[in-house]
Amino acid sequence: MPPLAYVYARRVLRLDLAECAIFGMGVVYSNSSLIGVPIVNALFGERGVILITQIIAVHSLVLIPLATTLVAIGMHRERMRIREILAAALTNPMTIALVAGFAWRATGLALPQEVGQVAGMLAGAASPMALIALGALIARLTWPDQFGAPIASTVLKLVVHPLLIWLLARVAGLPREAVAVATITAALPPGVNVYVMAAQFGRYAEESTCAFAVATTASIVTVAVVVQALA
Repeated sequence: MPPLAYVYARRVLRLDLAECAIFGMGVVYSNSSLIGVPIVNALFGERGVILITQIIAVHSLVLIPLATTLVAIGMHRERMRIREILAAALTNPMTIALVAGFAWRATGLALPQEVGQVAGMLAGAASPMALIALGALIARLTWPDQFGAPIASTVLKLVVHPLLIWLLARVAGLPREAVAVATITAALPPGVNVYVMAAQFGRYAEESTCAFAVATTASIVTVAVVVQALA
């Protein structure tokens, strides 16, 4: 899927490398935590949550550093050294959080009770705060002059992506439940981290915000169709 998104963004939309990276993130990075986990939990229970959590961990650990690296290369192709590019990718807050989480899990230790309580409170506030942030984001949205890129991003994310994932999962011989969870995850709208990355680097922010809004709205229909077909 990323190569297809890159070729379309490069050849059709004429985007540079940094913009292609953000466009590609909008096509493959799903809003798994806020939308996917509740849906999968309702359909498949704890087993489904375990599957989608594994997808979230691998996606975030691979896609965010990779996209950050590509954006940094695209923006500083001549002035930035390799070690500076890698530093930009590895110091991303999402990357640090994921690595820290994996490292702590590897120790086999439980979180101290006080830390666990604070983490639970923050987790409980995450969804409501995300909805407030989403509303504020949509309210201040400036629509681009050309809608080709946001519409293309939406179609690739909500239609092409889940179809490819479903096909690959079937060919790989995954269990029916795993196929369903993977396909539902692919059919979700893009995560807000795509806009955060675009705003952080100041590249392709307007278009990515528009694509985020359009895809999130359209996903009401597409996610329902995928869930009905698979679950």
